[in-house]
Amino acid sequence: NNPLATILSWAERLSQRVTGDDDPMKRGLDVILSESERAARIVRNLLTFARKGSAGAEAVELNDMAQRTARLVSYELQLRGITLMEESAPGPLPVRGNRDELHQVLLNLVTNAVYAVRELPVGSPRRITLVTAREGGLAVVRVRDTGPGVPAANRETVFAPNFSTKKKGSGLGLAIARRIVEDHGGEI
Repeated sequence: NNPLATILSWAERLSQRVTGDDDPMKRGLDVILSESERAARIVRNLLTFARKGSAGAEAVELNDMAQRTARLVSYELQLRGITLMEESAPGPLPVRGNRDELHQVLLNLVTNAVYAVRELPVGSPRRITLVTAREGGLAVVRVRDTGPGVPAANRETVFAPNFSTKKKGSGLGLAIARRIVEDHGGEI
């Protein structure tokens, strides 16, 4: 949390110096502030990873969450030549849970999809699709990509803590996503 506190402190100081809400620098600093605060909450969640937490009880609209996630990653994806498509369920898709934790799940899944498609050969489609749907009374979120898929040998261990196929991966992304989804009574 110490590095995040420093980032938050400096972003707040810089934000106070920038005037005008339409200034791109102000908007960028606002994103830094909100994402740093979210990162601090994620760190707290990591610290409690070993023990089962409560899912929370606020209303979370999954279509809106998926759209926010898409906006958050859109610039990075554009820089990497990755197309992001959204398929939203018609009408609202509410669930009860912890907004920050569910957002973290979506970001973890999209991050894995980015990793899967960024190394594809030139000319291969680099596409990620973020889907929200209602199926049989259940709220469903899918993150699909055009990457090679999970090798059969890794399918049993992909959700295990500390398992990663990434060179600099911590192996916690999918393990945390699974814990959060299961704490919410869901399935991944």
